[in-house]
Amino acid sequence: MRPAAVTRIDHVNVRSKDPASTATVLAEVLGLPVSAPQVGCPTFELVILAVGNVTLESTRQRGGPQPGDGIALTGIVFEPATTAASASTELQDRGIPHLAPLAFTGPHTRPRTYEPHRRATDGPNWRVFPVDGVLSERTAIVSRPSARAMVAGARTAPAMAAAMSRVASGRWLGRVAAGLLSVPAEYLAVCEWGHDVPARRVADAKRFTEAQASGPGLTGIREVVVTASDLDAARQRWQGLLDPATGTDDRWVLDEGPALVLEAGKRDALARLVFGAASLPSTRAWLVERSLLGAGSTDTELRIEPTRVGGLDLRITG
Repeated sequence: MRPAAVTRIDHVNVRSKDPASTATVLAEVLGLPVSAPQVGCPTFELVILAVGNVTLESTRQRGGPQPGDGIALTGIVFEPATTAASASTELQDRGIPHLAPLAFTGPHTRPRTYEPHRRATDGPNWRVFPVDGVLSERTAIVSRPSARAMVAGARTAPAMAAAMSRVASGRWLGRVAAGLLSVPAEYLAVCEWGHDVPARRVADAKRFTEAQASGPGLTGIREVVVTASDLDAARQRWQGLLDPATGTDDRWVLDEGPALVLEAGKRDALARLVFGAASLPSTRAWLVERSLLGAGSTDTELRIEPTRVGGLDLRITG
């Protein structure tokens, strides 16, 4: 059996013109506490919300194409089995194209609420790299002229990744180079945090549980659903990334995080999030009281009114 490259979904990203306002909307509708308040990185800005078994990042890139109105699912970010470097090596062996890991450093890229969990005061805040060829067969990132020198496995990749890490982390250089470091509208990535992630997750889970006691009663995100125009081809791509996890009926259970679910669709895309609830009737009553219950809800699946969450497809099951 080959070693795992990734073990679970660490966080899911949504994008909008105003990450802070989007985070406020999602926090109010879903009863979510803040894991990390707004961080204004040189290349992007984000607010992180705790959702029990995962985090939800509200983001906006400072460079590249800007989002339109509303809120959209934009990224699935996985936790490496060990380190970002080891995950990169394993994905190279599998023939999955990706960029070499970038290290983000400096106090301006550091979520202050994660400070108690930091491993080393002088280490990177996180290491991250985007993955191509899995969500879609297109290689939208590694084929860019500006990215070719950073493709994992290329002779130039280690030196270029080190240089671009300094650029991406720099207050002024990062803003100038934000367009070069932007990702597509939908992407996959692998992220290794520079803090004690299990300890931070325990703290997040405590805040989440307390918030849900007076909120809708969610238990976390059960599934991240993606669609594919060619299920057979997509199934092979996803298995190549998630191996040795096995997909049963196109559903991969990934540690204690959300499951990854593959469905037939018109395009290869991120489709929706499915939350769990401790008591579906209680959650329904909470949603109805706030005019949040959407059309198409059933006894076994509740839908949040899309217009209240910027057009997102968010569902809840028991």
